[in-house]
Amino acid sequence: MRDMRRPIDGWTLWGILCVVLLLGACTEEPLGPEEVELKVTVTMPPDYDYISQGGVMVHVRNNSLGTEDSIETDANGEAVFHLLAGKYDILATKQLEKEKVIVLFQKGATGRLLLGGHAQLPFPLEVSSVPNPEYNPGKGTIPLKVEVELPDGIPTPAYSSIEVTAEHAVMHSKLKGKMDERGNLTLRLRPGLYTLRATGLYVDTVNRLEYVLRGEVGDVAVVADADNQARLQLESKVQKMSPLLPVEIQPIRPSGYRLLSPTLEINAKRESDGRLFSFAGEADKLEIQLPKGEYTFYVHYSAGDASRERIYTFSGQKKQWVYPGVKPIMPELHFSSTASSWLLQEIYYTGSRTPAGRGYWADQYICLYNNSPYTLYADGLCLSHTPETATLPDNKRWKKNYDNPIAYIIFQIPGSGQEHPVPPGGTILIANQGLNHPTVNPNSHEDMSHADFEWYEPDKYNQDIDVITVPNLHVWFTYSLTITVLHVRGNWPFFLWRPDTDMQTFMQKHVATAIYPSGATITAYEVPEEFILDAVQTGPSPAKGVITNYSFSKRLDAGFAYCDDTYIQKSIRRKVSRVVNGRVILQDLNNSSEDFLMNRTPHPRQVEALD
Repeated sequence: MRDMRRPIDGWTLWGILCVVLLLGACTEEPLGPEEVELKVTVTMPPDYDYISQGGVMVHVRNNSLGTEDSIETDANGEAVFHLLAGKYDILATKQLEKEKVIVLFQKGATGRLLLGGHAQLPFPLEVSSVPNPEYNPGKGTIPLKVEVELPDGIPTPAYSSIEVTAEHAVMHSKLKGKMDERGNLTLRLRPGLYTLRATGLYVDTVNRLEYVLRGEVGDVAVVADADNQARLQLESKVQKMSPLLPVEIQPIRPSGYRLLSPTLEINAKRESDGRLFSFAGEADKLEIQLPKGEYTFYVHYSAGDASRERIYTFSGQKKQWVYPGVKPIMPELHFSSTASSWLLQEIYYTGSRTPAGRGYWADQYICLYNNSPYTLYADGLCLSHTPETATLPDNKRWKKNYDNPIAYIIFQIPGSGQEHPVPPGGTILIANQGLNHPTVNPNSHEDMSHADFEWYEPDKYNQDIDVITVPNLHVWFTYSLTITVLHVRGNWPFFLWRPDTDMQTFMQKHVATAIYPSGATITAYEVPEEFILDAVQTGPSPAKGVITNYSFSKRLDAGFAYCDDTYIQKSIRRKVSRVVNGRVILQDLNNSSEDFLMNRTPHPRQVEALD
């Protein structure tokens, strides 16, 4: 009989130990009845370059015990906490410092009850901004002209791929810029010493070669009252292009949404060298081709509701290898944001001056833009502005009693529902007066004779002009006893909206009143936020005053837009976010400080070119 007491040899003992370790590694320790595993999934706003935004801090606090914990996660990443069951306050935050403002990305939840087990919490970050206390407009920034010298054999089309980063030698703050197709780039920097780094990629599709371009120069001095220039000599590293492999991307969208006509955008970042491959299509999934390698797939999925006037956006990411025969890649998507298909694209309110130096406001205009991939109908859209706001107290009288924006004018686009189609990227131009204004005021450059609509209000003083070739908006209500002129300082912020019923019924249900110091009762109309498609907080420039009285909630507009002065013939114009399959998509972060370019030369119906 075998002696069972025989000692175990070393190799047998080592094998048993490995099995025990493997079993332990594969067995997840169960959670106790009072323990919670909380997974917070953070998503950045879709129109930000979230790929390079860096980390987001997620903070949790137990309401009863006062215990706290924080985890830093990637943008569009996950933070996993192991907690005791209870109520928690949860906050995710990141800030991005810019020259004039600090952009805040935040999302909070208070008193969230977490019971034992596993919990998942989607956290789409909301964007807002506050003035940068370090900004000194008196100092300003200084232009630095940057040139690069391409390696021998690299043609000039490579210029447009080159990105230059300027890093401050002391503060280590960074500013990036891309060269144009002619190799021109000017960075505006604060005084100091900088290190410049340039990167680019030229692809020779004929010979299937890739040239990775890099260059660096240090101790670049940027000083006032000087012709600041820098030149970088680029070097190239050549590598063969790998064969392209077919890959199917099938995002998994949350259930419960009834959406139409999806648009899918995919950015695949190759982990080996950071190269970005971009794809887009109007489908629930895409067939793409990529070289073999490991990628992080960043996915944006957007689709419209039944009216197509609101766009829902979902985002997600997944890291995976691409190899021959790879199975479909299925990133899990999370709700990111809701955006309007209709946007206020350009607002020209400052007016111009006549040769005699008098203010001229008749050439004012507002331009609407269809930011969706669908043909929309402008019939029934309403344009309004709020009471006096910005640095003045008017609006506070209304906020005492009303939570929603107050309409001091209601101008509506006429039509039965499908009389005014607007294609994707199309515009509706609304003029104060539909005249060819240079024929009236030589200093004005605005020809409004081709506007789609004008607002016309006959008054006893005959101050307004009805241009019969330009259709009139339907004027349902105006605060003015004479005619409506846009505030030349921007102190009447604008919003675009659509009522949920006919206008007479709407006005009966939403009357608003306020009593002024004189004792007079002023009547206007409250517009529920859910009816509002777009809102732009305007006001004086920071040099002229501080906006202490905002017309809109942070959900509608977390910032503000401005022009420097009155009668300077300047407008505010919305930025371009990106171009998808030839369609220009304007930026809409519900933050006018970020969405708009200030002090632009008016150009009706024109979008600002991408940098």
